[in-house]
Amino acid sequence: MNLIVLETSYLIPNPLFVVSALLTFVVLLAWPLIDSLRQRRFVWAVAIVLLAPFGGVAWLLWGLWRLSGQRSAAHA
Repeated sequence: MNLIVLETSYLIPNPLFVVSALLTFVVLLAWPLIDSLRQRRFVWAVAIVLLAPFGGVAWLLWGLWRLSGQRSAAHA
């Protein structure tokens, strides 16, 4: 009778993976969510939560695009 032995090392997450997952969460979800709520853009906040992490990426890209537009307007 062949029994499959469960290896317990598979159940213990790699610390590097845990740290990278937490940093990804903060960068792609928590930071854009807090920033959108601070700016009172509630539709963006809902999109960030529902479309995570794509909503967070969209918020960060939109912020970079908006920032670059302000820089070019200042130089004009």
